[in-house]
Amino acid sequence: MTNRNGLHARPCALLDRALQPFNCTVQVVHDDASADAHSLFGLMSLAAGYQSELTFIITGHNAAKAMAAVARLFETNFEEAYPPQESRQSNHDDHAKPSANSKHNHENNA
Repeated sequence: MTNRNGLHARPCALLDRALQPFNCTVQVVHDDASADAHSLFGLMSLAAGYQSELTFIITGHNAAKAMAAVARLFETNFEEAYPPQESRQSNHDDHAKPSANSKHNHENNA
């Protein structure tokens, strides 16, 4: 696992979403535990931290395509699971300092 945060909620959700189009079964193995790749809680219960070794067992009609999708996630370090830094900062700023217009709009919508 090359993601410094390990296999937590966002990467697990991204893995599940990447595998949705494929008609196959995917098991993820870490140490002596395994989980269905479509089970977010199962994946998180593997407690796969940074530099953990994961094994994917994929069976079914689209196994090769599913493995390619998994490989792409690891090659990109699950970057799709994390919004760009600028977006997070601007969203934080928007919430921290509401403008007079946003306050006015909020009051009108209430």
